[in-house]
Amino acid sequence: MRVPILETKHVKLTLLTLNNYVKLIAIAQEKDLTYYSPSTISSSEKLKDYFKVAVDGYLNQTAIPFIIYDKVKQQYSGSTRFGLIH
Repeated sequence: MRVPILETKHVKLTLLTLNNYVKLIAIAQEKDLTYYSPSTISSSEKLKDYFKVAVDGYLNQTAIPFIIYDKVKQQYSGSTRFGLIH
């Protein structure tokens, strides 16, 4: 599956890989970040497991996960994905 880089002057979304999880460990520790989410990413191992699910979705061609880079702040700011791809 060909994955485009999605980019504006403010953000850049690139394909999320398992190696990317270390870039988001600090963000994952923010209080109430996943309050409305069924997933927990409160530790680096849980975050890595979350990334594994996202990457597996890409490998199985059912999702396209992205890591989000804030070009203004010049730092990674999160992740997102397009899912339920058939």
